Amino acid sequence: MANPEFTSQDFIDAASIRSISEVETAKVALEQSSSASVRVYAQQVIDEQTAVLLNLRKLAEAEHLIMPSDTELQANARSYVFQRKGKTFDAAYADMRVIERKKSVSLFRDVAKKASGNIKLYALKQLPTLMHHLYMAQTLVGDVAKDSFLMANNSSEP
Repeated sequence: MANPEFTSQDFIDAASIRSISEVETAKVALEQSSSASVRVYAQQVIDEQTAVLLNLRKLAEAEHLIMPSDTELQANARSYVFQRKGKTFDAAYADMRVIERKKSVSLFRDVAKKASGNIKLYALKQLPTLMHHLYMAQTLVGDVAKDSFLMANNSSEP
């Protein structure tokens, strides 16, 4: 990569940890969510991020870079603490997805600008999907808020 402070290996490390963290938190969402919107979103995240991890592994191999094993990635993902901070699980999950998606878009944009070769092409190819995922996460926040509002109004009726 053009920036000596952030290498192709750094990108593989960061992108793979972000992807596995998305998968692991989505698994928790499937178990704990009371919102159909959250469960649908979580399953889509699992499916898509599992494919991203496979593609990252192929890219790492092609570039002769090291990608941690699935076990190592899962151990790192568990170090990301999911804090509710007084919100319902669904609201906290949706809010966290927006935050994490913004970070992913920023990472891939930066790499697309500064990298070269296959790393740059990979980042450029993934950006439209990541932007769509950000939009989906932002929509999820609204869906969860609407669901919470409807539940609160239904529970206050006699």
